[in-house]
Amino acid sequence: MYCTKCGKQIQEGQCYCPNCGTPVLVTDEDFPRANYDVAECTPQPPRKGPWNSFARAGHILGLISIITCWIPIIGFFACATGTVGIVMASLGKRSTEDAFLRKASIGLTLSIVGTGPFAVSQWDPAGDLTFVKNEYYWQEGKPFIDTLIYKVIDDDNQAINQLKVGDVDAVEELTYANAAEIERGPETFIITRGSWNVEELFFNTLDEHFADA
Repeated sequence: MYCTKCGKQIQEGQCYCPNCGTPVLVTDEDFPRANYDVAECTPQPPRKGPWNSFARAGHILGLISIITCWIPIIGFFACATGTVGIVMASLGKRSTEDAFLRKASIGLTLSIVGTGPFAVSQWDPAGDLTFVKNEYYWQEGKPFIDTLIYKVIDDDNQAINQLKVGDVDAVEELTYANAAEIERGPETFIITRGSWNVEELFFNTLDEHFADA
């Protein structure tokens, strides 16, 4: 039998998980009732170890990193704290307590954002976002460009037209029709890469309209 919270194996007769202290819900199918005496159960405190402290530290460093990355003068400090925050938050993910797992997850996300190749310079509520090169990026010589402007263009055809005349350098998420047009262009080309995105389509085969699907 295994703990429903942390997944550690539980021996016959144990009433609490020896790793995280979660009470064991025992059925006759799990262990014979004769070997399980509720009266003998005594709670065992979870073995916390240092993981909660790592999760807390990663959370704090992540917050510091994401705040200071907006200040160019102390960009190196943001990068340093973000790097340490990644390590601390990753170790904190081994905690068995939900509250500290959330702290570790948040800290990991914020630390990664704070150590990226670009920092936000300007944001237009209409949609445009301007990034500038992170001078303290951990990979020497990168990024290769100093400024990156992300424009939000709602109309696909307008985005294609701006690409053709050179108002934008790249567009994403093309339709098949637009992709074919871009591929035929003399000065445009398509780059495709794998993605973790998965799209699924389900049919209710009990419905007569989809019975033969």
